Amino acid sequence: MAQTRRLTGKHAKSSRDNSAIPASRFNKGWIPRAHQQRVIDRFDAGVRYHDYIWHRRAGKDSVSINIAADQAKNNVGTYWHLFPLHVQARRAIWKGMDNVGLRFIDQAFPDGKRFETDMMIELPNGSTWQLTGSDYYDRLVGANVRGVVFSEWALCDPRAWNYIRPIIRENNGWVCFITTFRGRNHAYQMYQRVKNNPEWACEILTVNDTYKADGSRIITDADIQAERDGGMSEAMIQQEYYCNPLASAEGSIYGAPLAKLLGQQNTKVEYDPKQPVTASWSLKYLPVNVSVMFSQGKNVIGSRSWMFETFATALSEANRDFPWMIGTHVSMDTPEHLQNMFDAGLYPRTAICPDDPSQITSAAIISANIDTEVRKFEPEGNNLLLVEALNGYSARETNLNTWSMTGVSEYNYLTRAFETYAVWNHHNPTSAVWGRGTDYTLHDRGVI
Repeated sequence: MAQTRRLTGKHAKSSRDNSAIPASRFNKGWIPRAHQQRVIDRFDAGVRYHDYIWHRRAGKDSVSINIAADQAKNNVGTYWHLFPLHVQARRAIWKGMDNVGLRFIDQAFPDGKRFETDMMIELPNGSTWQLTGSDYYDRLVGANVRGVVFSEWALCDPRAWNYIRPIIRENNGWVCFITTFRGRNHAYQMYQRVKNNPEWACEILTVNDTYKADGSRIITDADIQAERDGGMSEAMIQQEYYCNPLASAEGSIYGAPLAKLLGQQNTKVEYDPKQPVTASWSLKYLPVNVSVMFSQGKNVIGSRSWMFETFATALSEANRDFPWMIGTHVSMDTPEHLQNMFDAGLYPRTAICPDDPSQITSAAIISANIDTEVRKFEPEGNNLLLVEALNGYSARETNLNTWSMTGVSEYNYLTRAFETYAVWNHHNPTSAVWGRGTDYTLHDRGVI
């Protein structure tokens, strides 16, 4: 069953079916399928903000490009179609073809003047449509854009939307996010925030919810079985065809234990003021990243990651934002990196990192309690980026018998902080089971 917010009033979907669509409205006789038509109806009804989680091959880019072409024809302005990376945009859309061998841009913009280098099309009325990457967002700011599509939003740089958002609002423009989930990252978090917002149209469609004109499913059970037989993992199938936000990333190291944890735990884990807090730090990736995770025994009560900041800045912000007094600082980094902590007056306990901490960490994930409630210090949800990091941390084969660890976002470094916590508690088991001690709420705030 499709998961969609019921639209009422001006957001209500039209009763028109495919046969009622004027053939001349979309170029080259493009005819939308029923689920694509619902998106068009919402645009026609004046909805400006759209968030669609659709399965692979549901026609996300096709409908969004044709909507942009229709909008550009009737409302002169600048329109963007953003892929995660600039280099992907050229391969996937600019040179991409539909199932009958027609280029996407030739179908949607047959009369436009093409600028190959900039991947831009100028329409006869002066409107422009440009294909680029979210990694180029800082070069786009300043343009008077009226409409933006974020394609594969789960893999885009989320900072791009923060830059573009004020322009859209000022110009009374529109934005459309199209994607499948990639764990519980920024795309999942945004969907949870906006799905009940009356200004937004939101919808989740799996392969069970989309059909061809003849009433048959676009992707059948036989198609999915063929993908399995061809070697696609079940995690990838769940992610791409069933829009499962808990599906592990391909090759995920901690996806299985994390799914088990999230399926059984209470996501609300309260801080206990009578128990000391342990701060597990990751400085391995300095100067790129500093990460920290806060725990009380097996309860994970907070975490934070800083990109391209010094340890001093990270420490200062952690001290400002997190309302806890820290009893123990832990790290398993090299003396060179630990010097940053020494310089700040911190003398951490050292955990000895094994060659492969994954087994210890997997056990720690299953037994942990990770708080994901909305908190004053994390108003969008506590530890959501930590969950994303653990789910996306994966092994990729780079050469024969050579593997590298990676992640799905810049916050994957938080995995290292959790591994530090896991290794420390494994070798110091009494640190994970606290007896009643001093009531820290009566203490003055100290340096974290």
